[in-house]
Amino acid sequence: MKGEEKEIYDSALRVYSAIMKWGGNSLTEIEECISTLEYFEDYEKCKELLEILNAYKSKNKNQIGGNK
Repeated sequence: MKGEEKEIYDSALRVYSAIMKWGGNSLTEIEECISTLEYFEDYEKCKELLEILNAYKSKNKNQIGGNK
């Protein structure tokens, strides 16, 4: 892994850790983290983030549907 790639990966790991601890700031943040980790073939973390992403989407869908 090149130095620049290592910095990108390390940054993605910091974002991943924050998402796992606090849930992330937005769906976009989670999607971008998945994309970066996917590039580095860290599929286990991608899977965990995808579960969180799906939970967020489901929660938002239920909230929108409940407000009608």
